[in-house]
Amino acid sequence: MRVLIIEDSPEIIDAVSLCINLRWPEAEVFSSAEGGRGLELIEEKGPDLVILDIGLPDMTGLEVLRTLRGFSDVPVVMLTARSQDIEIARYLEEGADEYVVKPFSHVEFMGRIQAIFRRAHGRMRTVSKPLQAGSLLMDFGAAEVYESGRPVGLTRTELSLLEHLVRNATRVVTYESLASNMMQIAEPADADSRLIKVHVQHLRSKLGDSAENPKYIANVYGIGYKFLQQVTAGVAGLMQGQQGQSALV
Repeated sequence: MRVLIIEDSPEIIDAVSLCINLRWPEAEVFSSAEGGRGLELIEEKGPDLVILDIGLPDMTGLEVLRTLRGFSDVPVVMLTARSQDIEIARYLEEGADEYVVKPFSHVEFMGRIQAIFRRAHGRMRTVSKPLQAGSLLMDFGAAEVYESGRPVGLTRTELSLLEHLVRNATRVVTYESLASNMMQIAEPADADSRLIKVHVQHLRSKLGDSAENPKYIANVYGIGYKFLQQVTAGVAGLMQGQQGQSALV
């Protein structure tokens, strides 16, 4: 496994490297203090995971994220000293898979990292038939989603969230269930619930849905969410002529 850390603090690099190597002693961990060089390393090394700080000397973490999403779907964890929802939303909207607020504990950090790999590996192992719900067509095995014939670009986390809701259609899915399935956290904290709410907000936006007038995802206040549509078998290949387009961004 290869892990790239894009961070200008030697102390943070050492702390992250220690976390990774304690869990995966065989992992190759390399780093860059600058975003530009980090982007070059992503192309050169093909890492399995990128740990990205938001504050870099040559460019912002968001600029790095936007650029790398133009050529790579590598999982990205943002490191931030801020915990405001509006900041978190910006990172997730640009394609980050997770975020960790500094200072962080070893347990929290590794929980986020392992959850990303479980979600990714779980999708790779899954062989599923296409599904349809209203005008929404989904092939989770191929990471393809279409709304009214329009391809929908989803992040890994958004795709995982949608799949969990769809496979529990018309039933209430709690925050705890989503945290457990998406993040592998047995007892989610308030911060994890806020993270799920941000992901749901972005998922709704991409599907053309809304909390006020839900077509697909409804709030069950204080409990979680419900996928409203009945789910049936879909059409193989989803939309002819548009095969090969990935839902992942």
